[in-house]
Amino acid sequence: MAAAQGVDVIVGATRPAPGGEGAVVEMTISLAEAAARADARLVVIGGAAPLRVPGTRRRAMDDPRWVPAEFRRIAEASAQQLDLLGTADPEPEWTYLAPAADFRPGGARGTYRQHVGSRCEADLVVAADGTSRIAMEDFALAVCDEIEQPRVSRGVVAVGW
Repeated sequence: MAAAQGVDVIVGATRPAPGGEGAVVEMTISLAEAAARADARLVVIGGAAPLRVPGTRRRAMDDPRWVPAEFRRIAEASAQQLDLLGTADPEPEWTYLAPAADFRPGGARGTYRQHVGSRCEADLVVAADGTSRIAMEDFALAVCDEIEQPRVSRGVVAVGW
């Protein structure tokens, strides 16, 4: 990807139409290869599906409370996306940013909480009331913050309120 030459950071944000979920994995592979060749950091906007349910070893995608059945295909693609980042060859510097389970526009607060995880694991951010939410506007703030001040190299940052 010639467009990546000379850049410091590549941000990958892909959400295909239903039925095109495989494009998420293909695009992530291409972005990882481009970032490695360009010696650029890759920030991937992922999903909540591969995050752990706090206090367990289960992924959020395995609990319908966090990932309803109608989102299962994109959830599986998000999990594959994160898994492949940890096995990319050559492996670029990367960060996987994951929103809370309830991720929608509106209600921005101008703040967020985060859980910085290890190589391919982080906990879903869950509030004291048992919800996992973030407004798209606040998540965008977290993306900008991560670009400007990276929190983790080759790891996961989960974001929520």
